[in-house]
Amino acid sequence: MSTNYWTFVGDWAGNATMNVTGSGSYTSGALNGNGNILVGLYGSTGVLNVNTTGTLTASGLYVSPNNTTNGGALPNSGGTFNLAAGTVNISGDTQIGSDFWGAGNYSNGQMTMTGGTMNVGGLFDVGHLGMSATSGTSSATISGGTLNVQNDLRLGFAGNTGTAASMIINGGAVNVATTTARWVILGQWDPTSSSMEVSNGGSLNLNAGTDIMFGISGNSGTRTLTVDGGAIPGTACGGTTSTCSGAPPLAPAPSPSRTAERSPWMPSSVAPSPP
Repeated sequence: MSTNYWTFVGDWAGNATMNVTGSGSYTSGALNGNGNILVGLYGSTGVLNVNTTGTLTASGLYVSPNNTTNGGALPNSGGTFNLAAGTVNISGDTQIGSDFWGAGNYSNGQMTMTGGTMNVGGLFDVGHLGMSATSGTSSATISGGTLNVQNDLRLGFAGNTGTAASMIINGGAVNVATTTARWVILGQWDPTSSSMEVSNGGSLNLNAGTDIMFGISGNSGTRTLTVDGGAIPGTACGGTTSTCSGAPPLAPAPSPSRTAERSPWMPSSVAPSPP
């Protein structure tokens, strides 16, 4: 099954569930490749379940892309993405808890992955918000399967005091980068807080010289990385990866634009520790 343009799962206080099951496959944006999937926006409850031998294909995935109560007129709901089996191919960005469809006032995006494979060609963000968001937690829990991220993995990209982003890898594997060095960032902009746990045999694999950074671009929230029975192996440029480019020394853009993707490069040996 496919749609020519975008896919909305839950909108304007409605309740919606989309299931891709059995041997089914679904493509959003089949006409021209511009097919974002938006799950749970404007006070709706949206759920996207993938448990299939087939595939889900889209140009972007945005879970809870505008968490707003609209002054109390809409319920405090949100979006959920569950992946149990199958292959999910997102050519662009994925945001779990998002302001993609406009700034909201709370955060309620959830992702649970127990199996399957997810390939993200762009950024993978948990908690991509703004200062108007003042409560709630965006979360991604990986307990099985494989998540492959080609660009940066960021937890807590903007958000006011009271918001938080959480990622738990307690099984399965999360692979960041292939041949180009990227960042794993805990806390960027604003007072939002972020945490990551790697435990119970889970692994966060940092490839091509990818490093972890804490609290950049003026982030003042708490940042916590916990490793307990998990692993964070790394591959440097010139190591087991045959060709890779070093992390580019790009400086952050001015704060109002919120378009910065990196802070000046800092090797993992001297990366700042959480406060």
